[in-house]
Amino acid sequence: MNTILKRIAFILVLCCCSASWSQQFVLVDSLDEKDKGTKKENTISDEEYNAFLNQVPKSFAANTKTRPQNRVLEGNLNSIGSLELRYAYQKQLNLNAAEIKWLEEEINGLAVAFFAEGKQILLRKAGNPQECVDRGIITDERNGYIVKIFKFCYTCPGADAVEDRFVAVFNNRMEKLMTAKK
Repeated sequence: MNTILKRIAFILVLCCCSASWSQQFVLVDSLDEKDKGTKKENTISDEEYNAFLNQVPKSFAANTKTRPQNRVLEGNLNSIGSLELRYAYQKQLNLNAAEIKWLEEEINGLAVAFFAEGKQILLRKAGNPQECVDRGIITDERNGYIVKIFKFCYTCPGADAVEDRFVAVFNNRMEKLMTAKK
């Protein structure tokens, strides 16, 4: 019975999160020196936003050898969206310390895989689960790299600290990689 309740809870979480990701947002590119003072904004479709959220680096595969034996951690955990969803709902999914540590190692691995493919990505919170405002992608230059700053809304109400940790794990790895390559 407990397993059935966990499955139902997980399905509900997935449905709620899908709804929160399906809003329009704006893509803002950084401006060249000659364009300073003018703002370039382009509306992007839900499909483009979801494609970015769910893109999978070719070199990344979830570590199935050390994956904890938990059905919640099964499936394709190989994108920002799939890892963030499990990580954000860790308390509701009753993940233990070893499972959370495994997720953090996967988040680090995902950042490494994006970097290896020349996709420097940083994450930033935009809005909140109740009101998703100012989400999108900003292009910026950092440490000699063109970086996509992905601004997305958190998915789990009341779990800002957990989702802040997700962003910190990913960004810390990407920042270290960009600094080490200089």
